[in-house]
Amino acid sequence: MKAQTKKAVVNGIELNYVEQGEGDPVIFVHGTLDDYRIRGSQIEFFSKYYHVIAYSRRYHHPNVWVGDGMDYSATLHAKDLAELIKKIGFKSAHVIGHSYGAYTSLVFVCEHPKLVRSLILCEPPLLPWLLNIPGGDTLLAAYITNAWEPARQAFQRGDLEQGVRRLSVGS
Repeated sequence: MKAQTKKAVVNGIELNYVEQGEGDPVIFVHGTLDDYRIRGSQIEFFSKYYHVIAYSRRYHHPNVWVGDGMDYSATLHAKDLAELIKKIGFKSAHVIGHSYGAYTSLVFVCEHPKLVRSLILCEPPLLPWLLNIPGGDTLLAAYITNAWEPARQAFQRGDLEQGVRRLSVGS
């Protein structure tokens, strides 16, 4: 059975999503350069066991842009996700976020913990998050000093392997 494409109006905008399967709800939250289509094969697999939703976040294909995009933020996307879950009629869901979608999902669980059954974060961009937690500024400074700057310098020298190593382990 192929996933059905649907639309829901949340927070004054229309979000496109696909829905397939039955059972506990699972929602996929895509990354920055993606949209709901990126999860095609996962939707097929997970829908054998779960009620799967993959949606396109605000400002992502095929949603119509409303506004100038200056409000693009994990907080705004988390708010949209909360309203989408309610609009679809779920009391809570398993949330799987990738990249910026993982960052959105992290903000979402902090703002709306009762809407989350479980949370899986794949490659979340946590550097912005560090500025919002106690001691995070110290951790961010250490990362910049020990990983980011040495990696940048290695890339500038043309030493791609060392640049990747510095970013991967920060040593």
